[in-house]
Amino acid sequence: MLFHAACRPGMKAWFEQWSLFTLLALLLPVMNLLTTGHWLPSYWLAGDLSSVGFEVTVLVFGLMSLGLVLFLRRKLTAPERYSKPAKRSEAIS
Repeated sequence: MLFHAACRPGMKAWFEQWSLFTLLALLLPVMNLLTTGHWLPSYWLAGDLSSVGFEVTVLVFGLMSLGLVLFLRRKLTAPERYSKPAKRSEAIS
């Protein structure tokens, strides 16, 4: 990841790495279901609260990370508002 960040422009590297983290965090419970056959409701019904806590924590971090990725995507695709200096007639005195 450090090599990837060094080779890419700053904001794009952040966006790509957070996107990867989001994907992995949100798919971890799905992978758990596919590999073990258990997931959040089955852990809850079995009374395995440590696994429930882990699954919920991963999902919450994944959703928070999704919010950050959507924010970064909007920031990357938005036109630069302040890239051009204001004309003398448009400047507020």
